[in-house]
Amino acid sequence: MRLQYRILVAFAALFFVAAAFYPVPVYAGVGDDQKPKGASCEHAEAAQGLNQLDTPPRLLDFVQPYYPEEAMRLGVTSTVLLSLVVGEKGKVKKARVIEVSEIEVTGEKEVSERQLRKLETAFRKSALKAAKTWAFEPARLKGEPVKATIAMPVNFKLN
Repeated sequence: MRLQYRILVAFAALFFVAAAFYPVPVYAGVGDDQKPKGASCEHAEAAQGLNQLDTPPRLLDFVQPYYPEEAMRLGVTSTVLLSLVVGEKGKVKKARVIEVSEIEVTGEKEVSERQLRKLETAFRKSALKAAKTWAFEPARLKGEPVKATIAMPVNFKLN
């Protein structure tokens, strides 16, 4: 019985620590082509669990990322998931890569692991560079513009 209690307490502590670092996501619609997976308010009330925004950030100006030439030549596609901090004025304050996934080789040429790692880096850099130019309508909480974090996928697909 004591062991079960200790496991339960350890699990609860782990849950609360994880909750402090990963706010509960809320939907943030930014159009049909680029829907983020979630958004959360970085307002002081978010720490108290009141992170429901009146309106999440909405994408106003989207600049298409540059498709790395080598990836295009080799027929490599990918999706980069970004975490974007959108400020009170709608500018991207901070951008970071959460993950690079779905790296696929659609071309007929053989691609080495080293080339794939190099292309992954190129996809990351291109997505981050483009994201820093995007403009949003800021999130609102109680009618006031607030800083918010959204997760947004950037797809690199060949036609």
